[in-house]
Amino acid sequence: MQGVIVLAQDFFRRHWRRLLLIRERFRLSEEAFNIILAGAVGVLGGVANLLYYYLSEAVQWIVFGDTGDITVLARKLELWQRLLPPTFGMLAAGLVLYLGLRLIANPGLTNLLEVVVAGDGRLPLRTSLVNTASSLCSLNTGASI
Repeated sequence: MQGVIVLAQDFFRRHWRRLLLIRERFRLSEEAFNIILAGAVGVLGGVANLLYYYLSEAVQWIVFGDTGDITVLARKLELWQRLLPPTFGMLAAGLVLYLGLRLIANPGLTNLLEVVVAGDGRLPLRTSLVNTASSLCSLNTGASI
């Protein structure tokens, strides 16, 4: 890995002027850059949504042995069994939040509106991932948020 970094630094030292000329030829207007950036954000958002969907299906498969609407899956269970998935889902979600947020020294603001109004406009990635994992446990077992 160190050798690759050294080779890349050497390459840029030797060819930086040519790279600047190439950059000038492909300079984008601000509108074109914003459209490309919006497209990239849209693709990343779609991939994140698809990943969450598949993880949601996996959690439902683990808990219920099937996927689909939670109410339909719950109707297939006995009355006493309908209490178990939400109970364990809430416990798992709370445990994920408790352990996950303890690993993060300072989670900061985690609510989107708080971040925009009172913070600097940045959402911490680790905190968002912990909240996402907690939501997966909670929502896909029939527990409310």
